[in-house]
Amino acid sequence: MKKIIMLIAAIGLIIGLTSPVFAQNTVNGKNLIVFFSLYGNQKSVQTDADSSASRTIYNGKVAGNTEIIAQMIQEEVGGDMVLLQTVNKFSNEYKTVIEEGKHNKNTKFKETTNKIDLSGYENIFIGFPAWWYDMPDPLFDFLDKHDLSGKKVYVFATSGGSGLMRSISGIQKLEPNADVNKTGFHVFYTRIAGAKEDVKAWLKKVGVK
Repeated sequence: MKKIIMLIAAIGLIIGLTSPVFAQNTVNGKNLIVFFSLYGNQKSVQTDADSSASRTIYNGKVAGNTEIIAQMIQEEVGGDMVLLQTVNKFSNEYKTVIEEGKHNKNTKFKETTNKIDLSGYENIFIGFPAWWYDMPDPLFDFLDKHDLSGKKVYVFATSGGSGLMRSISGIQKLEPNADVNKTGFHVFYTRIAGAKEDVKAWLKKVGVK
């Protein structure tokens, strides 16, 4: 019996170390940080931060780059953090993901499973890795399914090359009744772990902190 209990505890520890956990649909203050990350949306959980430009070690744990910036925002202003989950998971091979992530609104990787009650939030932070000079398709699905009217929207992105590009203007067109701040935040993947002060400066600049 003791061995069984120890085995169950060990399995629980492994799951805790490898599975990203986020608050879902619980209003904790006026801020919601909703983001898409490749890490957490692949066919299996991968923990090798050195094998991909999409993951970094932060506070001693492997996390997705965009997730880390979301965490930094949460640490500064509080609120809930929600990872957008796709119905179909991306490949484990990063080179294949590059092809899967080509912008195509009819792609099978667009649809997300999240249904988020936005009614209790004032500020909506939207984060994503910049893919092919735009938002990844799951973000378009989120914007299709959720009405951000009357919300203050702040955009942040991570990438290995392109910046925010046309994403802010794209969100403005899709959510014409939202107050989308024109000053977004972008950081290259090589600077993720050390971006905390830049995040603070951005939050102060847009008047959230």
